[in-house]
Amino acid sequence: MDRELLASRFVRVTDPHNSCFVWQMPDAWWSRLYEYEWARQFAHPDAVVLDAACGIEHPLKFYLLDHCRKCYACDLDDRIADGQLMARMSRELYGLDADGFPQRYLDEIDYRVASLTNLPYENDLFDRVFCISTLEHLPDRLNKWPALGMVESVLPLKQDIRDSLLEFKRVLRPGGLIVLTFDFPRVNLEYLRRLVDQLGLQFAGDVDFNLPPDAHHSAEHDLYCFRTVLTDREHPFGQA
Repeated sequence: MDRELLASRFVRVTDPHNSCFVWQMPDAWWSRLYEYEWARQFAHPDAVVLDAACGIEHPLKFYLLDHCRKCYACDLDDRIADGQLMARMSRELYGLDADGFPQRYLDEIDYRVASLTNLPYENDLFDRVFCISTLEHLPDRLNKWPALGMVESVLPLKQDIRDSLLEFKRVLRPGGLIVLTFDFPRVNLEYLRRLVDQLGLQFAGDVDFNLPPDAHHSAEHDLYCFRTVLTDREHPFGQA
C-alpha cells in the first residue's frame, strides 16, 4: 500500500477530493469530499469492513458495500434500524428519484444500533474499521481537559475516545487497519498519541502533527481535518 496513503496528518487543500461520492454531497459537508476520497482507497474486494458511527444518509457504508466482501454499519441513532426511513432521507438529501436508492443498500448491509464503546461484534472480525468525523463528538474528559490525567487513576472519568479505540482494536483482525478522521482542535493530538501508545496500537505510517499552511480549513467552524491510520502493535498491518 502506498506510504503516503498511510500517513497520519492534516488534510491539505491540495489533496484529492470529490464532491460526488456515490451521490452529489451537500455543500455543508466541508470535509467529507476529502475524507471519503481518502478513506475509499482502503476498501478491498476481499475485506470485511465496519463503518462505525455510520450516520443515516452518509454514503460511506453504501460505497463499502459495493467495493468490499461484506459491510457492517452501526450507529447510536436508532433510525439506522429503519430502512425505509433511511431510504427516504437519502432520496431527499441527494435529490434522488424513487428508483435512485438501491434496495441492496438496505438488504445487504448488516445494520446495528450500537455505541462505539460497546460494539456488538465478535473479536477479530474486521479487516478495516472506518470511523469518519466522529471522535470529536465523543464525551472524553481527558481529551477536553488533559490536566485531569494526573487524577485519572483515582477518579472515574468519562473516556469515550479511549474506550472506542479499545473496541476498534478488539474487533480488528490481525493485520487490519483502523481508518479515522476527526476535527481539530476538538480532538487533542497529544492525547491521541498517548492513547495509541497506552492501548497497544501504533500508527500504520508516518506521523506529522504539525499544522501546514495549506491545511483544509472551515472558516465557518474554525476547524481543521486530521486523518490517521492505526493498527495493532502486536499484529500490525503487513505482518499478519
